[in-house]
Amino acid sequence: MIIGNGGSGKTTLARALSKILALPVYHLDEVHWYDEWQEIPKSLFLAKQEHLVAQESWIIDGLYRNSLAIRLARADTVIFLDLPRSECIKRIILRTWYNYGSSPAGGCPKCAVRFNRQLFKLLYYVWGFDQQFKPVLSEKMKNQRGNQRWFHLQSVHGIAAFLDGLATSRRQQ
Repeated sequence: MIIGNGGSGKTTLARALSKILALPVYHLDEVHWYDEWQEIPKSLFLAKQEHLVAQESWIIDGLYRNSLAIRLARADTVIFLDLPRSECIKRIILRTWYNYGSSPAGGCPKCAVRFNRQLFKLLYYVWGFDQQFKPVLSEKMKNQRGNQRWFHLQSVHGIAAFLDGLATSRRQQ
């Protein structure tokens, strides 16, 4: 599973890992929203995640703290993308600029990206991530299950090195 702040590159990493590992990838933003940024009921969101993690193999990207336990209980590997807040905000603004009016891959399929209230809610969330969510994730890393691998990637170069190392290791098998 891949977790991290908004704009940290979860979807991009999930796609790259899917190609290297030949595993199905699921983006929680695609699961969480109806059209035009309307959230699905929480019970349905949780049920959909239970269905996804019941599969033998998967890559799931997205934080959604209220359902983190579902994925953590079944994940054998957790990748925590912990990029600087300024990098995440820059990426969100650029993503919005380049995808304006359309639905980017890995996001809500029928939710157009715009400079609107939804974007400002996301930027507010990203700004407060280090204070509100990072301590929770850091605590979970300390208390990880014995057979669960955690990777704490803190830079674009760290993510690239991780992917290069994984791809090299797969080619040598």
